[in-house]
Amino acid sequence: MVTYIVYGASTALTAPGLTGTNATALRVWNNDTGTIVSNTGSTLTVFISVTVWQITAPGAAITMSGGTLPSTSTFGDLWVQEIPDGIAS
Repeated sequence: MVTYIVYGASTALTAPGLTGTNATALRVWNNDTGTIVSNTGSTLTVFISVTVWQITAPGAAITMSGGTLPSTSTFGDLWVQEIPDGIAS
């Protein structure tokens, strides 16, 4: 599971595209591959993306492209967590 969180100045947010190489996004969130949370319009904007990936071969990579994240980022986290077999499949 990959979680990406960014805090920053208020801006209109759009989610970046995620592409997997040797990895497939699983549909575990209401039959979708990810969930995006934002509070655009306040003085502090928070962007959160959570996706679950199945590694299909060695050398797996996940690429983020495009999108608009909070401007003047003040804080961020990237968490990569392994989920035991059978939970996400």
